[in-house]
Amino acid sequence: MATGSVPFQHGASRQVTDFSAQKTAWQGLRALGSLKITVVMFLAATFLLFVGTLAQDEKSLPEVKAEYFNCWVAQVPFSDFFPVTVFGESSLVGWFPFPGGATIGFILLVNLIAAKATRFHIASKGSRLLWGTVVSIVGGMLALLVIFTGHQADGLQGKPPLSYATVWQLMQVGSAVAAVGLAAVALTGNRRRLVRISLAIAAISAGGAAVGMLFGGESWRMNEPGLRIMWQLMQSSVASLVLLAGLIMVFGARGGNVLIHIAVGMLMFGQFAFGDRQIEERLNLVEGQSSNMVCRTDEMELACVQIAQAGEKSESVTAVSGRLLKARVGGEPLVLDDLPFDIKVLEYFPNASVTRVGPFAENIATSGLGEDWLAMQRPPEGGASSKSNVAAAYVQLVDRKSGNNLGIFLVPQFMNDRSQLFMEVDGDVCDTIDTDFGQWRLQLRFRRQYKPYKVKLNDVRRINYSASETPRDYSSFVTFTDDSTGAEQPGRIWMNNPVRYRGETFFQSNYSKVQLADGSISEMTGLQVVENAGWLIPYVACVLAFWGMLAHFGGTFVRFADRHEREVVNAEQDSEPAELTNTEKKANKKQMGRAGDGTSSSRKRYWLAPVIALSLVGMIAVPAARVKKLSSGESNWIGAGEIPVMHEGRVKPLDTVARNTLQLLSNRTSVKMPAAEKGLSGTVSATQWLLAVMADADWVGDAPVFRIDAREVLDLFDLTRRSGHRYTLNELLGGRESLQKQIAKAREVMPEKRTFFQKKCAEINRKMMVYDVIRFAYDTPAPPRIDATDEESRQAAIEQLRLTIQRSRLL
Repeated sequence: MATGSVPFQHGASRQVTDFSAQKTAWQGLRALGSLKITVVMFLAATFLLFVGTLAQDEKSLPEVKAEYFNCWVAQVPFSDFFPVTVFGESSLVGWFPFPGGATIGFILLVNLIAAKATRFHIASKGSRLLWGTVVSIVGGMLALLVIFTGHQADGLQGKPPLSYATVWQLMQVGSAVAAVGLAAVALTGNRRRLVRISLAIAAISAGGAAVGMLFGGESWRMNEPGLRIMWQLMQSSVASLVLLAGLIMVFGARGGNVLIHIAVGMLMFGQFAFGDRQIEERLNLVEGQSSNMVCRTDEMELACVQIAQAGEKSESVTAVSGRLLKARVGGEPLVLDDLPFDIKVLEYFPNASVTRVGPFAENIATSGLGEDWLAMQRPPEGGASSKSNVAAAYVQLVDRKSGNNLGIFLVPQFMNDRSQLFMEVDGDVCDTIDTDFGQWRLQLRFRRQYKPYKVKLNDVRRINYSASETPRDYSSFVTFTDDSTGAEQPGRIWMNNPVRYRGETFFQSNYSKVQLADGSISEMTGLQVVENAGWLIPYVACVLAFWGMLAHFGGTFVRFADRHEREVVNAEQDSEPAELTNTEKKANKKQMGRAGDGTSSSRKRYWLAPVIALSLVGMIAVPAARVKKLSSGESNWIGAGEIPVMHEGRVKPLDTVARNTLQLLSNRTSVKMPAAEKGLSGTVSATQWLLAVMADADWVGDAPVFRIDAREVLDLFDLTRRSGHRYTLNELLGGRESLQKQIAKAREVMPEKRTFFQKKCAEINRKMMVYDVIRFAYDTPAPPRIDATDEESRQAAIEQLRLTIQRSRLL
């Protein structure tokens, strides 16, 4: 019997173990890239977006971003599903956790990387792979260079280093080259019919754009803001095309798809890295004034300012954030080393109104403004509202050394921060407290920050639309001065033309005229200051996605066209007998074309339904569009409707103004007059009705143009419900006094707390006021009676008459 031993192969066991671990890791990576995770995260993101939108009913946009989209876990209150504007105040409490925007975005980013790492395979090798990798890296570096240079540049945001004329010439040359190139590709080579047609359409479109830009003159020339955007798109396109070329060399036909996902990943990374760093601030400046102070309107602070004594040039400021005030309501007092007193927060209202103290009002304030004014809490203004929250608080000050109560003070932002709320110069009204360490001023205000540079407003200009107070353009001419170096940079800020300085962007926000302390009137500008380091990332990402989609879906279309044409050719070949000669095949094809086969019949049936539908539409539209011939002496209301008029600062046809006015009053664009023995009857055009109102025609008072649906409002006017729900001016005049009484009562109630009846009364009152504006604006003013006997008085009366006529715009 022979025995032996089998040698144990350690290397083989280790190789199997390593392969098993590699396989497990690969399977785990494929699981992370599962499409199911993508779908679930998209659903979670959609739900979070829905909840965040509802939350803006009461929360500001920065609060929603912080609590829902920039956090890892969001606490979703049940009350978010019952908006105050729809259901009123809710006492519902409780919340449930949900993945925040940061969590969802991170999972999607990992899912995207894992999916592409496991499913996108390299389709090249050797030198092609090497050069493809090099070209891809160069394209990626170019994209990063575009982003970084845009962020670091100062001056007008996005201004190209070339002249605007050069950028326009580049666009002209680019469109011409694109048209010629597309035409050459369409006409040369052995390409499928669908591909040639698509290329020809693209070439014609590019050629039309090129002809317009080359020979259209100034009417076709793009303005400077548009050229700045085009410059960004040009830079991004160069980087995108270089990157796309490298990816196609590496991944083959899937290079476009890879570029699309790189763009999506760039957007996600940009939001993840810079989303919570986007800060918006506001800067108000009077002409000739310099300032380095900006304020954040989404945050509050209680500033305790030690008033400067004689000979001192600066004041000491200790600020307590609004979040800390809210958290300390009814709790432990705030003890700050820089203050000689402690602050106990009794009440804090994120949004409040201030009224005079009445004889029976309960008032907890014992000193200062609170003795005469009372703060009442209001529902917060959410991101859906254009208004800002105006906070108020009741605080008790306790002397730290002696422990004496210094009083309970009301600090209302409505009075403390009027310079920012209402752009009033030196308008802040604050309480002053006397202590052993000097005088202190309490001020509840928007959070303030101070920049390492100053901004001086040299001039501000406002241009309105003609015959209107609607602004068309604001322009602020400013000078930036660096505190450390003293270097100055001038700039002009106007609408859609922001200026960048030291990584921050200055936008024109508003304009007003203010009264200075000496009684003179000056102009003030409001600038919005935005810090957004990644502002160019969306531009570059969208351009990457555009070229990636064009390459990916263009390749898909070419494959579809190839398959479609092959199927047609194969079908034709299969339908012909193999034994026929070429001459017989041609004769058979002609005969089948005359008689029609099943394919042609199905095509005819396919076109039958659209032709019938188009014919029906034409039968309805053509008679309606036909202009009726006017008989002798008949008014041309259609021609009158084409008269250009100035409305709300813009030139519009009279018919457009008339239709919009009627739509506001009656939800119709024409008037249906009731049948009558005398006067008009039937349908009256909007133009005819508006001109009749201007001329105060007799029949307009009997035109049913006021739509009233609420039965309570009908009862107020003593009217009965009728078909169409439209009533005349003469029917409403009798109840107008009763309506004004209801309007007076409604004005005493905050808009969000008004009843359904009060809201409907306000609605019909607005309609009647619009009607009155039209009716009275064209009344000829009654000239004043001239009873004076001496010549001087007569001349004064005549001058007054002339001024009256000028005000009426009759001269």
